[in-house]
Amino acid sequence: MTESEWRALPEERQITLKEQQSSEEERSEADVLMAPTATLFMDSVRSSSDDLEAIFAQYSDVHSRFEVSTEDSTYWLKYYSGAEPNRIEEYKRAIRKIVKATGFGAKIEPVDYLYSRNEAVLSEIVAREGVWAERLGDGNIVGAPDPLGDGVVRVGVALDGVEGKLDASWQKSEIDGVSVVFTSSDSPLVEPQSRIVDYSPYSPGARLNKYNGSFVCTNGFGWRRWSDNKLMGSTAAHCYGYSGADQFFNNGNIVGTRNASHQNFSKDAVLMTLYGGNSVAPNVYVGASNSSTIYPLVGAAVLPIGSPIALTGASSGSHVSSVAAKGLQASYTTINGSSIVVSPLYGTWSRTANSGDSGGGWITSDSKNRAYAHGSHFGYATIPGVGSYASYIDINTFSAAVKATIYTQ
Repeated sequence: MTESEWRALPEERQITLKEQQSSEEERSEADVLMAPTATLFMDSVRSSSDDLEAIFAQYSDVHSRFEVSTEDSTYWLKYYSGAEPNRIEEYKRAIRKIVKATGFGAKIEPVDYLYSRNEAVLSEIVAREGVWAERLGDGNIVGAPDPLGDGVVRVGVALDGVEGKLDASWQKSEIDGVSVVFTSSDSPLVEPQSRIVDYSPYSPGARLNKYNGSFVCTNGFGWRRWSDNKLMGSTAAHCYGYSGADQFFNNGNIVGTRNASHQNFSKDAVLMTLYGGNSVAPNVYVGASNSSTIYPLVGAAVLPIGSPIALTGASSGSHVSSVAAKGLQASYTTINGSSIVVSPLYGTWSRTANSGDSGGGWITSDSKNRAYAHGSHFGYATIPGVGSYASYIDINTFSAAVKATIYTQ
């Protein structure tokens, strides 16, 4: 079939043919790869995510941390012991009601720190407010409000533009009652990262090139714009900020153009206006970087710490990791010299993501090989002495930033 014949087919027929392309060998490989995310417990985590996130927002004066244990299928929540007793009891009841409906157990424990307070202190530091502009200089900054679960804010500083080393007098600080530890590196701490032949409707996970054919990023999920329900493509905003790429191509064909009206650098999110009659498919590539295997995209959710999760990048392909931390903030400098702070990022334990994966989806799947969207890939963010995290913007933050709803089946 020629490309013109392919383009003449109805969108539904193109999607069906793409699904039939997948060989049994490729599908078997992908099934094994995604197996850790396809459990009954993960089904419950996805289905309860929105309700739990609403509780965390309602009780931001109480809630401190949420993670899950896949070993014993348990929800693990921590709350601030200094909160108002009545608010604590209301928080516990609300959590127990949601978790009980899943059929799994929960541990609810007190801690002596409040996540929202840690988050506010970190934002002040990464934005270089007040004394921090002089102390931290112009280098990259990466921080997390509670990366190790001990209530300590940890901040990494690249010493570009900073004379000498971190000052011992404030390297370990207490700011507004919050413990903060700084570590440093002589190397940059932020590395934003930018499937080979695809046709419209383009699937998330496909390769995106510049006009000259150079590989820059990964095609993101499709989105329905809130203002008029128009279908748009997406990728990471830094794919423009780092490379200046304004139009994105696949296999020599233009996919779409950056839509500056739906672009948010601080959330690393941008929508693409699709070119001509192009469209985006409500599915996602899985498997190796040259894979033709696709899973239908059927839902979206925010995942807690401890959850298995998989990247589908045009460069590195698909691989499973787990969520390591939330609330990361990272600063980097664009191609035109502007300083950008990206937050909030989720960190994973992945060490496999490559340059060119940016904008790719972080997903899970179920036992029926259906995919669920959880985030858009940013790149690596490193806190010296703590960890180097392949990180992403969660799906709800991306949605609010571009004012659109993810396109699913």
